[in-house]
Amino acid sequence: MGRGGRRQLRNQLPAGLTVTPAPLTVAANDLTAPTDGPIPALTYTVTGLVNGDTRGVVSRVTLSTTATGSSLPGGYPITVTSSFAANYTITARTGTPTLTPSALLVGAPQFVVGTNASGTGAATAYNPDGSVAKRSLRSPGTPARSGRRSPTSTGTGPRT
Repeated sequence: MGRGGRRQLRNQLPAGLTVTPAPLTVAANDLTAPTDGPIPALTYTVTGLVNGDTRGVVSRVTLSTTATGSSLPGGYPITVTSSFAANYTITARTGTPTLTPSALLVGAPQFVVGTNASGTGAATAYNPDGSVAKRSLRSPGTPARSGRRSPTSTGTGPRT
């Protein structure tokens, strides 16, 4: 105790002491959305906080994606930029918004052919629950199109 009953503390640190910032990861959260509407709010998760710190020590986090409500089904990057936290070294991890077809396609698998975020031709097949069954790339410059796989009949008469 010091004068007047107030506690006096002294920091006595050795000369030349170096404090190494702790590693911290700011990761964009993945999301799934239909192709016919707005992209939901982009969110992130912080891992690696120490000494009782909370997410509030992280500031200036900017999240962005090239996906829009009119983008073709498929995966697009969510990038994390401009993060800051005193006494931490930040690593940013991208996330992926996966856009799924908004209309029910007839048959299985459902599919969409077009281009991905980088402009490379892509074909994506979907399971009945909307999850991606298979994705393949094709040569650039192929025009985008979408379609459906319909059942066919055998025998005589018109197809339905």
